[in-house]
Amino acid sequence: MQEDLFHATLTVREHLILQARLRMSGSFSRQQYLGRVDTLLEEFGLSKSKDTLIGGWMQRGISGGERKRLALATELLTNPSVLFADEPTSGLDSFMAKSVVQQLRRLAVHEGRTVVATIHQPSSEVFALFDRLELLADGATIYQGKAVDVVDYFATFGFECPTFMNPADYFMEKIVIVDADTDQAGVERVRALKEAWKTHALQRNEGIEVVNPQDIGSRTSKDVATSHELVDFEDSRASVWGQIRVLATRNALRLLRDKTALRLQSVQTLVTTLLVGIIFFQLTLDQQGVSNFSGAFFYIVTEQVYGASMPAIMSVPMELPIVYREYDIGLYSVASWYAAKNLYATRADTAAQLVCGLRLLHFVRLSTYRHRPTRREHRADASSVTWWSLHRPE
Repeated sequence: MQEDLFHATLTVREHLILQARLRMSGSFSRQQYLGRVDTLLEEFGLSKSKDTLIGGWMQRGISGGERKRLALATELLTNPSVLFADEPTSGLDSFMAKSVVQQLRRLAVHEGRTVVATIHQPSSEVFALFDRLELLADGATIYQGKAVDVVDYFATFGFECPTFMNPADYFMEKIVIVDADTDQAGVERVRALKEAWKTHALQRNEGIEVVNPQDIGSRTSKDVATSHELVDFEDSRASVWGQIRVLATRNALRLLRDKTALRLQSVQTLVTTLLVGIIFFQLTLDQQGVSNFSGAFFYIVTEQVYGASMPAIMSVPMELPIVYREYDIGLYSVASWYAAKNLYATRADTAAQLVCGLRLLHFVRLSTYRHRPTRREHRADASSVTWWSLHRPE
């Protein structure tokens, strides 16, 4: 969730509906997953912007806070009991960051979910929203426990947070080392805090867990129940044909609303058709004309191939980050994505290239003609034949 990835030309509600079809259509009816989408729109305050395009770096859309809430709503479609949020407030101002964390806290307190979030430099108000806290330095634990007790814990080692200072900022100053070569005091301070936590954890019997090797691999009834839930969750995903239909629908909506790409492709097709038509205009049906017609036909075929491939070359690299993420969580297979991509692209490109190709062939064909000799040329040819027959060498 550190980076929010969406298709810019989809609306908020369309995005959630398509995600619900991929994640839930295997076990839930259309009415059920549409109801889930409407519920999440209300809970995350996205109802007012549900018909607004998500937007991106080239297209205006929803705000940064709404994008974060949309990312949360997307992951909550299947009602998970545990939610991991990687820097959910990155790129947001303090007000929007607080709004997002309040949504996470509501999920934990009022809906009974376990929410694990990583966050950097939270404001004092955001810091107060967390129940438990774990501070890390160089991959090691400095503190783990209740957030309200962390100030007293650091004070026992001589690190008292000033009264009017944000505790999160104070702790970051103490455990973050910018340059280990020049800040030996900081290195020693962090090392001491690591050792202090190890000692503290051992005293509370939290640092060591004894595991019986015979218990490894065994399953309790709770584990089995959890496994069945996971299987049911996986079975709720769309079938292969369902994946292809959803992805093809998404491709159609996304590309048809990309006005810039449509204009560029239309202008490219028009200009190419005119240029080739002018170059190969008025071909004659003689040896030179046949040679020129072969060149025209070769160019038409080549242009169809490259003209059809250029939109994919331009769009696929921009789409791949979303494909990687959705593939990693098992929403669809590579084969389904490839089939859906070609299902729409083939129809769209075939229509455009067919119009261009037929127009070019029409241009060249109508301009081809057989040279018809005039009456004077006929007489000249007849005289030449007569002279050749009369003066034919023996």
